[in-house]
Amino acid sequence: MTYLLAVFAFPLLLAILSLGFGLLVERLAGWSIPALLLPAIGFAAIVGVSQLTTWIDPIAPATPWILLVVGLGGFAVTRRALLTRWRARRSGWWWGWSAGIVAYLIADMPVILAGRATFPGYLQDTTGSVQLMGAERIITHGQNWTATPPSGYALQLFGYFGTGYPSGSHSALGGLGRLVPVDYIWLYAPFLASMLALTALSLAWIARRAGLPAWSAAVSGCVAAVPALVYAYLLQGSIKEIALLPTLMVLGALVLLSREQLERGPRGVIPLAVVGAAGMGTIGLAFAPWFALTAIAVVVLGLPALGTDWPARARAVGWRLLWFIPATVLLAIPTIGPLKTSIDQARGVSNANAAAAADPGNLLRPLLDQQLFGVWLGPSHRVDPSEHMTQTYALIGIVAVGAMLGLVWLVRQRRWSLLVWIGISLLVWLVLTPRATTWTAAKLLVLFSPVVLLTAFVGAFGRLGSRRVEGLLLAVAIAGGVLASDGLLYHSTGLAPTTRFNELREIGQRYAGAVPTDPAGRPQQVTLTPDFDEYALYLLRDLAPDGPGNARRLVPWMLTDGSGIPYGHTVDLDQLPDRDVQESKLIVVRRGGSKSRPPSDYRRVFSGDFYDVWQRDDAAKAPLLHLGLGNPVQPSGTPSCRVVRRFAQQARAAGATKLTVAPRQPDALVNLTRAKLDTNVTLNPVFSPPMASWSGPGSLSATVNVPTAGAYRLWTQGTTGRRVQAFVDGRPAGSVQSQSGGDGNTLQFGEVTLTPGPHSIELVRGGGNLQPGNGDATNIGDIVLEPASAEAGALRTLPLSQWQSLCGGSFDWLEAS
Repeated sequence: MTYLLAVFAFPLLLAILSLGFGLLVERLAGWSIPALLLPAIGFAAIVGVSQLTTWIDPIAPATPWILLVVGLGGFAVTRRALLTRWRARRSGWWWGWSAGIVAYLIADMPVILAGRATFPGYLQDTTGSVQLMGAERIITHGQNWTATPPSGYALQLFGYFGTGYPSGSHSALGGLGRLVPVDYIWLYAPFLASMLALTALSLAWIARRAGLPAWSAAVSGCVAAVPALVYAYLLQGSIKEIALLPTLMVLGALVLLSREQLERGPRGVIPLAVVGAAGMGTIGLAFAPWFALTAIAVVVLGLPALGTDWPARARAVGWRLLWFIPATVLLAIPTIGPLKTSIDQARGVSNANAAAAADPGNLLRPLLDQQLFGVWLGPSHRVDPSEHMTQTYALIGIVAVGAMLGLVWLVRQRRWSLLVWIGISLLVWLVLTPRATTWTAAKLLVLFSPVVLLTAFVGAFGRLGSRRVEGLLLAVAIAGGVLASDGLLYHSTGLAPTTRFNELREIGQRYAGAVPTDPAGRPQQVTLTPDFDEYALYLLRDLAPDGPGNARRLVPWMLTDGSGIPYGHTVDLDQLPDRDVQESKLIVVRRGGSKSRPPSDYRRVFSGDFYDVWQRDDAAKAPLLHLGLGNPVQPSGTPSCRVVRRFAQQARAAGATKLTVAPRQPDALVNLTRAKLDTNVTLNPVFSPPMASWSGPGSLSATVNVPTAGAYRLWTQGTTGRRVQAFVDGRPAGSVQSQSGGDGNTLQFGEVTLTPGPHSIELVRGGGNLQPGNGDATNIGDIVLEPASAEAGALRTLPLSQWQSLCGGSFDWLEAS
């Protein structure tokens, strides 16, 4: 049910409410807006209204219902005009609408064909978690970004949005998403796909105004909405850029409707004001170059509609400004109100700071200008398409030829308004790119790419009248290149692990409020998440989560040796000083064969397929001393009498009277450096310990020595999209797929019963198919056979005087209390 609601019901609701808002804007403007533009204009109004309602904190929770009432009210108020419009529809009217539907299906194809609620681009840009935090927070608390109790979640939230980060797309997602009983994390991909559907509608209408037949205008609008670079940013969850596209493209459509806006009186410019305010709400004052140039173009192109008397024209323009400026300011108050922070954010698109310019964000290198042509036959926009370089540049050349033919066609057809819009888009790109950072320059390419591609389609389909065959072949080549590029990106994208995230969400809901706070709202303890996963900050937000690998950390986490912990790293509990661990009321830790048990004053209160939750027992005393005996690969150790004696002496000096130990049999570990690898499997020596990487179907086989007879669970560290099967002594031992994760991610196969001695282990990755994520990377690190007895977790307590009995035993850790 979650899948159906997220993938189909939510986009339908978004479309209906956007259309309702669009009808209201049309009613206020007093002129008939083309039907294909109404949803995009309506969504712009949703952004503006949701920004206003969330700007006033007390009414922020009412935002979803305000959007619902106003959106449905649009149909009620305009029902007669809507019926008249329906009766007057022309033959082939459905072509334009089909462009939006098909664009949505293409954009959300990874989720649709996965058959489960998920989102693509997992691990490519972890800021998606921050966007979800913003969408959830802005609806519950408005634009007050100071979350209590303080935690890694709160610091990350304030670090983004507390400094003026534009939140228009977040308030729209938050408001609309609350109307569907599905967590935002599963609505994220359908929301972004819906943005490209709205973009396609506007582009299809623009193509129709360029003189293309209805069917070819629909094809042009649909494909131009999903160029490779746009599709790549959609997959990685870039909410601001993708949510801006429908606003930016309908802004272009309004250039073509300059006369209609100005000749309808002062109210006629309301749609332009609504769209302009939405653009500023989405990316801040950085939207000003597009908006200002468009407003100037509308005035210049629409002047003939105001008569020939220049004084009369000046008065008419003045009256329209009296409507235009207040309407824009009203809807954009949440953005332009805090002027200084808005200006600081605007510099993100035109930043000459050397340090900022050198920051590529999540890019591996600056993007190439050629990528704006919408073709990139590779698995990622961040690297060269090495396997298909020749074909890529050949197709880029074809698109460039189509774009030049499109400009010639528009000149010959005297489509001056459309040429002005293309000129504005080109000018903004040319002027801002030299002043932009590496990261924002890439965004400018994303925003300009649909315009270039649409121009290319105009050049191809515009030739159907005189050179039908050549024009059709050109259009097929352009569309084929774009869709093939999208297909490669779709195949290689990583899909979020649905079952694991659902379990994490269940934990967040079950233990909400378990972390105590003082009267001032400060946490007395945080929830420790030693495994790096930024989405845990969102899913556990009510538990005051904090982790050593977070970008922003409440606790100044350090390793026991005093060294720092880099961003993005997973740590074992025994690597952390015990005093820091004791700051945590809850510990949410990934299950895995190499995980150390928490200290003795913690009790396991939840054990799932992926996570264990340990809660600090307030009735139990925290240990005076804690000594981990293993390491991040082997959790158990065998202490010598010298080690135990020294620990006992330290315990006596600290006033301890007893010892507690966590018995644990050692894991059986595979030495990957001695493994046998197929041709498509390589050992990457850059990682420590080494990691095996698959580039196609293949297998890894190794021998492991098991010390004692019994049941063992097979674990590995790593990630995989495609299914990987495990065999122990030739017998199936389970399989995993679509279980990617961050540093230290664990994959659980199955349980096997083994005798002492050597045993063979084989991991097999099969051939590929067309399923989404099937081309995602498979990287396997540590391979572990964990004794099933380790699950029992029974502790042993003895008097301090009996320390000698611990010599030579196998334990996870020693404690003194």
